[in-house]
Amino acid sequence: MKLKRLAVCLVTLLISSETSAQWTEVNVTPNHTAKSYDFLDDNIGYASFQNMTTGLFELAKTIDGGDNWIIINPPDSAWDFKDISVPEDSVIYVVSRDLSLSVPNKSKIFKSNDDGATWIDLTPDTTNIGMGFAVVYFVDALVGYWGIADKLYKTVDGGVNWAEPNLPLGYYIQSIHFNDANNGVLGTWDGTFAYLGGVLSTNDGGITWRDTTFGTGSSTVGTVKQTSENVTYAGTAGWGSNGSLLFKTTDNGTTWTEVSIPDTLSNTMLRTFDFIDDNAGFIVEESNDTTYLYKTVDGGVSWSLNQVIDTNYLSEIHLTSNTGYLTGNLNQFFKLQSPTGIMGFSTVNSIMAYPNPSSGRFMMEIQIEEPQNMVLRILSILGEEVFVEKLNISTGLYRREFDLQDNAKGIYMLHVTTDLGVKSLKMVLD
Repeated sequence: MKLKRLAVCLVTLLISSETSAQWTEVNVTPNHTAKSYDFLDDNIGYASFQNMTTGLFELAKTIDGGDNWIIINPPDSAWDFKDISVPEDSVIYVVSRDLSLSVPNKSKIFKSNDDGATWIDLTPDTTNIGMGFAVVYFVDALVGYWGIADKLYKTVDGGVNWAEPNLPLGYYIQSIHFNDANNGVLGTWDGTFAYLGGVLSTNDGGITWRDTTFGTGSSTVGTVKQTSENVTYAGTAGWGSNGSLLFKTTDNGTTWTEVSIPDTLSNTMLRTFDFIDDNAGFIVEESNDTTYLYKTVDGGVSWSLNQVIDTNYLSEIHLTSNTGYLTGNLNQFFKLQSPTGIMGFSTVNSIMAYPNPSSGRFMMEIQIEEPQNMVLRILSILGEEVFVEKLNISTGLYRREFDLQDNAKGIYMLHVTTDLGVKSLKMVLD
């Protein structure tokens, strides 16, 4: 496949501390390194840690945006937790590797419905031993995907039963993300010492796949993020990768384009990335043991240097609507501190909807600081778009009524997108 390269304008912006989102180290996890994170919103998040003193693996929860972490009961602290997925508060899925030599199926998956007080072993009778890797992603409490080497497992009933969707040959799963129950992407490698990276995309829940190999050595796709039904980013980050390649699709994996990212420094490596919508996101690069964070608000057309941090191995980033979390192999934890919005500053001062919960009609109010383009979007819990509207509005208070009476009861997310980021609000239809 021939890849196009987008021209990029790298602009290093000098922004005052009053308007620039800055990453601040918060020493709240002493003697622990983080394996993975999953945040539900700005405040509630879960993490898997390794205790540097005991060597044991631990699970933890925060309800105050990472200021404090509570250790919760794990399925078995002797096992190596490979990934976690938390589709809703208190519901945790953990995939792990049994390090003993006596069991035939080393790869395990567990579920807790009560914040770790009790655990259920959901492991099928025979699972792929794998190559030491496992990834998991649940779009809600019932529908989820679990990848081990060249095998993918899917459940639609919370792990009671598992199906094995067929994957094209020669693709080994390294990363996973689904926008909803049907649309998702797998980051892969070819299973050889060439470490050829690739991606598998589906729009029917894994029945069929569109496969792409990027054809570059040491390009294992260790991070993927599907920001909408058609837009996905894939990066050559982590194990099996030693470069800085970021790819993007706008047609759900039919074609991929290489996105130019800053690479003017020597020995640059892409460590990780995250996007909060189709356009706004951060990449984390490392050069000579120093970390560089760049941000984009136009889908990677241009990048600005957000911050330089004098440390390395920052390989986990998770963005929420108004903040972000950054960590890695060392005992360091950074939080995005910004009084004015995650992407630098926000022209949306406040957003509310009432009554909430509602039986059908919601009145939305947005306080606008300056004239701007805006997109209002309402998504169901499965990621289905039930409303979208593009606006150009002036300053002051903007009101808009939404009628969801013909939609199914449940949780909906209202996303207000401007050129500078996204603000989100949960709406409950009862």
